[in-house]
Amino acid sequence: AAAMSPSKLKILFKEVYGMPVNQYYQKHRMNKAKAMLLSKKYSLREIALLLGFSSVTSLNKSFIKTFEQLPVDISVPANK
Repeated sequence: AAAMSPSKLKILFKEVYGMPVNQYYQKHRMNKAKAMLLSKKYSLREIALLLGFSSVTSLNKSFIKTFEQLPVDISVPANK
């Protein structure tokens, strides 16, 4: 469909976006998870399911790795 080999596509993708395809996809997925949490329309379980995580635990691990905080820290307002 892209009229090039998978390896050529990976090389060009990294040149254009500055990161490998998988890393770009994961970054996009985590930003989507954060936006869904901030909307307060979805539970953690729904977000995990909709974004293709195998469990809430898996979502939590990826979220911590990306944002250095738990998803519940985003969805619960901080005390002032």
